[in-house]
Amino acid sequence: MRLESVNHRGLVLLGLLGAVALLSGCPSFAQFQEADVLEKGESKFGVGIGATSYSFDVGVDGDEDIETFTVPQLSVWGRYGLTEKLELHGHIWLPFGATLGGKYQLIGNRKQEGFALSVGGDVGYLTISSGDLETNILDIYIPIYTGYRFSEDFALYLTPKYDLRILSGSSSGTAHLFGGTVGTAIGKDVQFIMEASVLMDSDLGEPVVNGGIGLAF
Repeated sequence: MRLESVNHRGLVLLGLLGAVALLSGCPSFAQFQEADVLEKGESKFGVGIGATSYSFDVGVDGDEDIETFTVPQLSVWGRYGLTEKLELHGHIWLPFGATLGGKYQLIGNRKQEGFALSVGGDVGYLTISSGDLETNILDIYIPIYTGYRFSEDFALYLTPKYDLRILSGSSSGTAHLFGGTVGTAIGKDVQFIMEASVLMDSDLGEPVVNGGIGLAF
């Protein structure tokens, strides 16, 4: 490989590392909840740890060269049952990002064994500033929560989801992410949650992978 290509690749890597450091907190891939909504008046709070892996093609002169960066995350979330079928929830994580949303249960409930189905939506927002430059990032998530409850204290879940990302300000444009989350929730009053998410970014052309564990109480 020529020296110019090596220098170019190094600059690309530095730029990508900076982008990951700034943007990794924006998309909310972690879910930390099963398909069922909470009962009316019930609340849960939780804390979890995880990591998100981003892959980029940093090749030059038409050569493919995939580099992967992994960013750790600390998550805190809360849920509240507004009605018997509707809950509100919020999620904050570091590197900083936040979402607010809700879901409505169509099939099943927390005390009933069997298939569960809920629909929902979440909105995330972040502003990134550097000198005179400022970029606003709006994420709109459309998840379809599915799962199977074996008992009140054990459930599996699978959530297909779509994320529309809108950038404005110094950088502008849109991106589309498609994928899903699979996980398990063990326990009733205190839950142990383990999950993994994979989404494909239309701009990057490579999967974004997230995994995490958490406790909810």
